[in-house]
Amino acid sequence: SKATVSVLNCSLTHTHTHTTMSHVHQQAIEMYKDKIRYSDKYQDEQHIYRHVIMPKELKKYMPSAETLLTEPEWRGLGIQQSLGWVHYMTHRPERNVLCFKRPLHG
Repeated sequence: SKATVSVLNCSLTHTHTHTTMSHVHQQAIEMYKDKIRYSDKYQDEQHIYRHVIMPKELKKYMPSAETLLTEPEWRGLGIQQSLGWVHYMTHRPERNVLCFKRPLHG
C-alpha cells in the first residue's frame, strides 16, 4: 500500500536531542519557513502518517538522521501541524525529510 511504501522509505531513529536556537538560526527559519512542504496524510490500521520536506537551505540546521525531535524542537524549525504529531523517523538519504505519525483513534 502507499502507506507501507512511504513508511519503509524512512529510516527508524531512536535518539532525542535538545538544542537551543541561535539568532542566525531563527532568522534562517523565518526566511525559509514558507518553503516547508507537507505531504498528504496516509494511514494504516493504527496511525495517520505524513512527511514534512524542509527547504534544503535549512539542512545545516537539521538534526542528524539518528535524532528524533520533540514537539518544541520541530515547531522551532518552523513546522506547523495540529497537536498529537510525533516525529518518529528521518529519511536517511535526505535528512531534510522528517516523518511524523499520530494515532488513528484516540
